[in-house]
Amino acid sequence: MIFKRRKSVNHLDCHQYVYEFILDDSRIEFLQGGNRDLYFACHSKNIMKEINVEINNSDFLLYNCIDKLYYEIINKCHTNDLLTECYYEELVNNNMISWESDDVASIEELNKGNKIYNYLNITKDNDNYILNFINNSNRNHFDISFNTDRSKYGVFVYPFIVLMRDLKEISDPYHQITIDEYSKIKKL
Repeated sequence: MIFKRRKSVNHLDCHQYVYEFILDDSRIEFLQGGNRDLYFACHSKNIMKEINVEINNSDFLLYNCIDKLYYEIINKCHTNDLLTECYYEELVNNNMISWESDDVASIEELNKGNKIYNYLNITKDNDNYILNFINNSNRNHFDISFNTDRSKYGVFVYPFIVLMRDLKEISDPYHQITIDEYSKIKKL
């Protein structure tokens, strides 16, 4: 479900890999840009207003990465100040994480005075996670950005940084299987 590919030599100052979700009619890349910000870059042949990715525990390692991200945000791990509480109220509603991109969706709309944003919604449905990428631009390529040093959600950007590190670990060709993963395989 997720693939890792090495970036070009010009991007060695940042994270060296791009992680791709390949779907039937679209592709989503999770990467770190040259400015050190993180991006989900969504590509499709046609303009799509929504792209959904369902992750279940049959893809055990990826599921665990998303589960960890979700748990860290929903439970406000490693946070305990009043300002963080304000960020949390904007980010989480009824156990759904709704990340409004830190960058506007369209420079053209911004020039007209409109601030329109793309979104990533993460919901848990029984044993599945649904990543819902919402496109509010009129393009077949759109981004959801996570500013690593100036995010509107403050410290809640860090679980996404950890997600990038975790994806590197699970897509490593020399990954050693864990006892949890082994148990899951045996149950299947």
